[in-house]
Amino acid sequence: MMQKNLFAVVEMCLVETNPAHKVALTEQAARAWRDGQLECSSLSAPLLIGAPGRPEQPVLVIPREVPTRSLGTPLGQVGLTQIFH
Repeated sequence: MMQKNLFAVVEMCLVETNPAHKVALTEQAARAWRDGQLECSSLSAPLLIGAPGRPEQPVLVIPREVPTRSLGTPLGQVGLTQIFH
C-alpha cells in the first residue's frame, strides 16, 4: 500500500471491484491504521462517495449447488449473523 493518507486508502478500498483484492486492501488498511502508519489529515474538501466497487458479473449458481453451512462452524455462524442483521 503506497498511500499514507487514511482518506485516500479508504477510497482505494471502496472502489476496488475484485472481491479478493478488496478484502486484501481492507486488511492492509486496517493493519496500517493500527500500526499508526496512516495520516488522518484531509488533502482536500470531502468528496461524495459514489457506488462502491462491485464485480461486473456475479457468478450465478443453482441453489441446490450452494454448499450448506453447519451452524457449528465459523462460516455457518457468519451466515447466522447475516440472517439476524
